[in-house]
Amino acid sequence: MRKLFSYIQKIGRHSYVCFSLKAGTKRVDQFKLKIGQVVVVEGGPLAGKTKFLKRLLEQIQEIGENVFFIDATQAVTKWFSVIPLPVKMTAARGLRWKLDNLPLVFYLLVDNAQTVNEGQKLETLLTVIEKARSVVVATRSFSQLHPRLQARMREAKVISLGCGADTFDITYFIVAIGIIVVALAGYHHLIYLAAALRYLFQGMRIGGRKI
Repeated sequence: MRKLFSYIQKIGRHSYVCFSLKAGTKRVDQFKLKIGQVVVVEGGPLAGKTKFLKRLLEQIQEIGENVFFIDATQAVTKWFSVIPLPVKMTAARGLRWKLDNLPLVFYLLVDNAQTVNEGQKLETLLTVIEKARSVVVATRSFSQLHPRLQARMREAKVISLGCGADTFDITYFIVAIGIIVVALAGYHHLIYLAAALRYLFQGMRIGGRKI
């Protein structure tokens, strides 16, 4: 299993956001987040992407930098709820005002990016990616992103964590459990049940994706 860690490196008066990728106890990659860089973190539902982004959010806030966290599954009008409005506005008008008044320099963290399809969400996300100092995007898979997002992030650094829809076949677990039950209980006819379940769930993987 691969795990991605973030930390802040201080050199003189400057602070840098850094990443370290480990496979077990071995470090396989380490780098600083550059200005203009986009990092795509892909992995299944058990990969820890959201936890990583939330920790990164806290670290960037601790050094006093502007940072926005977007959960792409939420309504687009809620994406920048941390920005206060000067006066009461409709949700749509408030979003436009916030986009026009974003800080000059900010980090952008996006979770569940694979859920962004057409419409206002897509246009808004493309807009803020262009304005951000650096961007970190979490998704099930880079290939599941909207084609326009893929095109915009074609030079992104992609980090694959695995341990999700493309890694573990859930049917192996079902068969293993069936065999254990047979071995311990002596009910040899249960092997047919295990075989039936293997057939029933054939092609299903953790995360619900079919192969």
